[in-house]
Amino acid sequence: MDMPCPSPVDTYIEEIVQQATIDLFSHYAVEIGPNSDLCAILPNVALCGVIGFTGPDIRGSLMLACSSEPLKLVGGEGLTTMRDWLAELTNQLLGRVKNRLVAMGVDFYASTPVVLGGGRIAPINSQPLGHLFTADGGVVSVWFDTELRAGLELVPTTNAVLREGSTLLF
Repeated sequence: MDMPCPSPVDTYIEEIVQQATIDLFSHYAVEIGPNSDLCAILPNVALCGVIGFTGPDIRGSLMLACSSEPLKLVGGEGLTTMRDWLAELTNQLLGRVKNRLVAMGVDFYASTPVVLGGGRIAPINSQPLGHLFTADGGVVSVWFDTELRAGLELVPTTNAVLREGSTLLF
């Protein structure tokens, strides 16, 4: 099965997701770098966070899969603590992507993240692999699966965007 050629909008969004992932882990002083070895990633995945989103122009899901090493560096030991941290990281990653898309005129609402054990997570062979990273002795992988409104164009706007890392109380 041939994969369709990505549109400029798809390519731009993938670049946003990749940079947002690097920036998120960097915020917690965990340096990650590109990795293309799927065989090294999948057997080491400890947990996967999944969050859905929907809006007038875009809908889909984001999956953040990590081995235990980067999760311990970010938030601590223990399965419960790592689960909580992965849910939070998944939420923060989608927030970073959303901030960058809002600045381009695309807004959406997010659901609550869920965390799954990663031992049996694997991509479908016909789907793109997403972004694979090495992270301080561990691995991080991000899949961003979207459906875009036909004809969507990204146009810079003056929409207010929160500074990443800030807190919004409502």
